[in-house]
Amino acid sequence: MGYWKSVLADNEARRSIAMSIMLSTGVFRSCEYHGDVFLADEFVDPQPAYMRAAWRFKHGEFHDLFESQKELTDEIQELVTEFSWDECPICWKINRD
Repeated sequence: MGYWKSVLADNEARRSIAMSIMLSTGVFRSCEYHGDVFLADEFVDPQPAYMRAAWRFKHGEFHDLFESQKELTDEIQELVTEFSWDECPICWKINRD
């Protein structure tokens, strides 16, 4: 695998780990109709996800993809910024029309 493909694969794996932590802690949930759309309450509290990520990192998980716990929590924060919707935009558009 080429260098850039490897970097892209690592980035996708990092994002996937952060997303799975967000979903498993209940910070995010999937739209019941559009499973690839992730939702959060109006005021997202990522603290449960940070705590789970910290525990798992301290117990030796994810060291192959994250050099520090901060990198993992930064990835979670990026997801909070990107997916802080309380309503699925696809459902909203369908219901609006």
